[in-house]
Amino acid sequence: MASYHWSMQIIGRKENRSAIRAAAYRAGQDLMDERTGEVHRYGQRRGVYVAEILLPALAHSRLRDRQTLWNEVERAEARSDAQLARELNVALPHELSRDEQHALLRNYVSAEFVKRGMIADIAIHVPRPGRGEDERNVHAHVMLTLRQGTPLGLHAVKTREWNSRDLLKHWRLAWAEHANRALALAGHQTRIDARSLAEQRNQALANGDETQARSLSREPELHMGPNAIEMARKQANDEAQLLRRLQRTIVPPLPYKVADNAGRIERNTWRAWDRYADAQAEHARLAARYLTRPSLVVVHKDGTSLSYADMMARYGRPPATGPVAKAVERMRDTEIREQAVKVWRRTGHQLDDSDSMLTSLLMDAQMRPVAKSPFQVTAKDIAFSFYRMGLMSLERLSTTLERIEAEQALQRASARQDSFWSRVLPRSVRRGVTQARAAHRRRRRASDPNDP
Repeated sequence: MASYHWSMQIIGRKENRSAIRAAAYRAGQDLMDERTGEVHRYGQRRGVYVAEILLPALAHSRLRDRQTLWNEVERAEARSDAQLARELNVALPHELSRDEQHALLRNYVSAEFVKRGMIADIAIHVPRPGRGEDERNVHAHVMLTLRQGTPLGLHAVKTREWNSRDLLKHWRLAWAEHANRALALAGHQTRIDARSLAEQRNQALANGDETQARSLSREPELHMGPNAIEMARKQANDEAQLLRRLQRTIVPPLPYKVADNAGRIERNTWRAWDRYADAQAEHARLAARYLTRPSLVVVHKDGTSLSYADMMARYGRPPATGPVAKAVERMRDTEIREQAVKVWRRTGHQLDDSDSMLTSLLMDAQMRPVAKSPFQVTAKDIAFSFYRMGLMSLERLSTTLERIEAEQALQRASARQDSFWSRVLPRSVRRGVTQARAAHRRRRRASDPNDP
């Protein structure tokens, strides 16, 4: 008969768990964690009957993609011990067909969780043939977001009302009601009960049903977790391997066994080549994805290398510390992006001009004051903004920063020279020196026209 199993837990970083890895395993899918760059490969996993995402009525449609949803969940949490998702594990009645089990789970999750604003990622796992699993062990994993789904994405604040014990008890009892309703519609007499065996026995005694009370006078079943199941499976595999080894030492291999092994070797070879091709394709996708990531390094002609972090340390601003400084830095970044867009429009929406022309534009933008702006936007800030917006490569950024540095050094030297002569010589003497230099240049040009 059907058994009642309903458990809920929190998936958090405190136990070194990842929402991306959990979703990939339960759905039997390959997902990439954009926060760490790690790819969790569970695409070859067997036993996943169905995996889908249920959205609330007002949630954005992009959250229906599993990788997008759980990467947004990971990005929304900044703490090292943050809670990422709520997971529900339920046993589906084996008396029902696969379609009836799927409909039961969808109705329950939609009525109790999705209508409240949660986004649910459901997966139904069925026994895998040939692994010695119980055919009645059909269960479902439901991963629920801790933030409501909105038209703009996930809500900025978690919904604390979902953490109440009364609501947890309501969800437990509601599962029994949904399952019993589905069993009744399918014509089965079996029912499940969310109460403990002691509560059911006391109720049977109160009703005078001693037969039912006697049948409930038993020890509750122990739930075997994934670790215990894996240990039992490993022990069975070790025993089977030992038995095969003893048989090989006693009985010589038969010809049909040799042919069977040759076929297996050929199949494994083709599978290995397929995995190698998939890995190469994944490496190509990752390379294209991380072309503009700060982890790249520019190698100059003299053999020196310079990474994006080195450029930020040499030419950029120091990182902001404290909430006030970070808020001011965000306002400054907004102003820098606006100035960068103006310079980009001045170039005709392309940055294919020469390095000297681009440097002149950036220096000119630095000299233009921005009306009603408390921030000073430099040419280096605009260059870094071009790189972060994907309009400039890392090599072009390095060259542009060097040219800006050289141009600023020339301007400082010229300013120092003018300041020195303005302090030392009177104005009349400076005018005379300037006129004498101009006359000397005219005489040189007259004597030699090719002399610059």
